[in-house]
Amino acid sequence: MGKRKQIALSLLSGSGALRLGEMLSSRHPLVLTYHRVIPRDRCADGRRPPNTLFTDEFDEQMAFVSKRFNVLSGEELLGYVDGNGDLPRYSLAITFDDGYENNYSHALPVLQRYGLHAMFFLTTNLIGNRERSLWFDRLDKLLSSVPISEFTECMCRLEPSLSASPHPRVRAIFKSLSNARQMEILDRLENNFGCSGKSEEDAAIYGMMSWDQVRALASAGMTVGSHTANHQILTAASPVEVRSELQTSRRRIEEETGHACRCFAYPNGGRQDFRPSDERAVQDAGYQCAFTQISGSIHRHSPRFALPRIPIPDAGDMRIFRSHLSGIQHAFRTVFPEN
Repeated sequence: MGKRKQIALSLLSGSGALRLGEMLSSRHPLVLTYHRVIPRDRCADGRRPPNTLFTDEFDEQMAFVSKRFNVLSGEELLGYVDGNGDLPRYSLAITFDDGYENNYSHALPVLQRYGLHAMFFLTTNLIGNRERSLWFDRLDKLLSSVPISEFTECMCRLEPSLSASPHPRVRAIFKSLSNARQMEILDRLENNFGCSGKSEEDAAIYGMMSWDQVRALASAGMTVGSHTANHQILTAASPVEVRSELQTSRRRIEEETGHACRCFAYPNGGRQDFRPSDERAVQDAGYQCAFTQISGSIHRHSPRFALPRIPIPDAGDMRIFRSHLSGIQHAFRTVFPEN
């Protein structure tokens, strides 16, 4: 966060606007999105990987919500979405996307310490696979290890239809590809640059859960949902591929856990990442609801297969965390638009 934003946030916090925002947003349940939780000492030089909170930061956030919010189980949230009664003010649900092992190793003990439930959305083809990482984690490793000019030159040789792109466009290009094409290009890039090995640090940050750990989550009262089989962004897939991603993932979760898989979260989750036809496909695959990364709270009229969530930023400042819960971050985006 830039200096101007820090100053503005301090002023808002001191003026009581943050507290007022929390009161106004308390009428409708919020759903928070997390990805990774790791100890600081597992990162070289304490550098924060993207989409990551350090364990002490996550603990501080959970201590706050346990005191200020009615934290819902997956069953309670699904009951509300189904129209079965109202919820108390200051209701909130906690979700994790992707299926990282550190969710089990480091987030779960914190949740249990405060008696909290959470929902975990799994990329099922990577669960129990120690050799593979999610495509965007492999991409980030390459981009951090290889000069961008060399990377783009090599990538455009592999995908001739693409012109050389500056760094911010690389991820967008990969998002537009099918999973099979992503894997093909990443395999060849890693072989070309000698980046295919996994370090101990990589495993701690990017390693995925085993099915035994997933079953332990379910046994601990956590809700297990689907995040597709391969983290395939649905708008980059054909209708046949979409159905396969949805059905394969749901079936695998139910076979492994013995519990019904009723909830889904869209990979990436922006409005551009799923189509009305994908919402229908989620419903047809047997899910009862689906979550996006479109910011907002859940209302009675919220679309069941495009439910909003609050993406939690990878920052340890509690004022930033509270600004997302209160809705004040929307004002920040208006006054301080992103570059």
